[in-house]
Amino acid sequence: MVTGYSNYRVEVRNVKFIADDGRTCPRTAMVSFYNEEGEEIDSELFGAVDINQIYTIIREGQDLILDNFYIHEFSLSSYRRINGIEKKELVPIIGFSAKNAFFEAKVCTDFTYSSFSEGEVSFDGSHFAKGKVLFNGSVFGEGNVVFSNTLFRNGNIEFTGCVFCAGDFMFKNAIVKDGVKDFQDIQFGNGEVSFANTEFNNGELLFINTHFD
Repeated sequence: MVTGYSNYRVEVRNVKFIADDGRTCPRTAMVSFYNEEGEEIDSELFGAVDINQIYTIIREGQDLILDNFYIHEFSLSSYRRINGIEKKELVPIIGFSAKNAFFEAKVCTDFTYSSFSEGEVSFDGSHFAKGKVLFNGSVFGEGNVVFSNTLFRNGNIEFTGCVFCAGDFMFKNAIVKDGVKDFQDIQFGNGEVSFANTEFNNGELLFINTHFD
């Protein structure tokens, strides 16, 4: 997916999307990417998944595979309100993957106080195109956690208080635009932690009280 774009436009069409692995969505999101002159430089198709379907998958404890999907207004805070769950109660997320996914939200994409099951958790190649990105208080089971090749266009990201069990934390070749990058009070488990070649643009970069086993 192209990363050097200045703007984008999403058009959701009533056309069935079929992923390479056979997963389907009833609608397709076409995302067009534009340069500073307003010229289209690329476009890509994603499965337009309904947010309530995602919440149902989480509630039923099924594997949550969002690879190559367009996800609009994902919020575990909203999920808790809908399901009568306390604000800081951990929400179990099973078998998670969001490779080459496209997230956007008016305010924030909210994974706060999530509890990811064992196994790899991957956002490899995903774009957080609009809104802050929050993972505060989340717990990751044993396995690699991958944020490599991701784009955070808002630049405000929060991983405060996250706990990572054994496994590598890969944040390589990512692009984080202007904003506060908060990695305070993180507990990393045994494994490699890498921010190699990641581009942090202007804004605070906070690593206070981050612990490495």
